[in-house]
Amino acid sequence: MDSSFDIQRYLKEGWELFIANAANLVVATIVFLIVQIVAGFVPLGSFLVSGPMIGGMFYVLLDLRDGKQFNIMRVFDGFKLKLAPLVLVGLLTSLFTMLGLILLVLPSFLIMGWYLFSFLFVVDEDKDFWPAMEASREIGFKNHLHVFIMAFVICALNFLGVLAIGIGTLVTIPLSLCFVLKAFEDVRGFAAKAPASGAATISVPPPPPPPPAE
Repeated sequence: MDSSFDIQRYLKEGWELFIANAANLVVATIVFLIVQIVAGFVPLGSFLVSGPMIGGMFYVLLDLRDGKQFNIMRVFDGFKLKLAPLVLVGLLTSLFTMLGLILLVLPSFLIMGWYLFSFLFVVDEDKDFWPAMEASREIGFKNHLHVFIMAFVICALNFLGVLAIGIGTLVTIPLSLCFVLKAFEDVRGFAAKAPASGAATISVPPPPPPPPAE
């Protein structure tokens, strides 16, 4: 288990990212929820659109994190840029989580935690659906307790959002995505800093001292 996996810090940084872009993220979440609700009137519609819409929300978040101008149409870029991988990630993660619910409630949190980063691997690292899910699962397998707690916190946050007449989800949904993004950034950052196995290091000699002043 990675002792550097800091859930409290990810939640704090996720909150800061949300607060810095609250108005834009609330607007994006309203569009996200409208599409989900409308799709729900079509058989399996919500299952088919949820993946691309989550991917679109991450496109928005990545833009805001990088200081780019807010563009509400980015919410739909999951359909334009990564439709098939995001649909499949959405369907498979929902299926696996529901299987966990059939077994018991607790395994569903763990399974959800294993695949928390799948959408970001598709959107941010351009992976296909199965490599993205496997990359997320590998992180989850090294951090079972941490991703379990993350999934539980996300579900608890959004449950509270629903209890607040549903309006609370305009905060809890984007906050949850910010939370996941901050954890993803940190995990990938540690991976990037790790030296390659067997890599040779090159010593660079210091520059010669300047000649003594006459």
